[in-house]
Amino acid sequence: HDLPDDGSHPLYDRDAVHEIYRGWRKVFNQYDPPAFAVAEAWVNPNRQYLYAGDDELGQVFNFEFAKADWTYDSMRKAIDKGLDAARRSRSTSTWVMSNHDVPRHASRYALPQVDSPVYHQLAHDWLLRDGSTYLEDRALGERRARAAILMELA
Repeated sequence: HDLPDDGSHPLYDRDAVHEIYRGWRKVFNQYDPPAFAVAEAWVNPNRQYLYAGDDELGQVFNFEFAKADWTYDSMRKAIDKGLDAARRSRSTSTWVMSNHDVPRHASRYALPQVDSPVYHQLAHDWLLRDGSTYLEDRALGERRARAAILMELA
């Protein structure tokens, strides 16, 4: 479910939106100190930096972390992508573990963890089948969620 990385999608991540955000930047810069915004841009990670630059919004949510399962490879990949996007935009990463668009991380981490090319596949299956497909270990999910939050804060 990856978006193209060239701004060609007919609905999302259009190159033309950046002209609008540069206009917003002019408004933000009228404040002392200058204001900034955080882009809620579910875009290809290779294009996140475009939204977070100092000529546009200033930051972008790192949704790669919200897609990560509780496996070393998944977490490491999300962290590396987020830090790379922050470096490219000369900004900082705004880490997101879950929101209204994805299963909450405590619920995801309570399910069996497998590397999957389709992020949250187990969590989506579990939700669509009324929680009857996989055993959920809520205590384990809560412990993993607390540990992930501590890692995020570090």
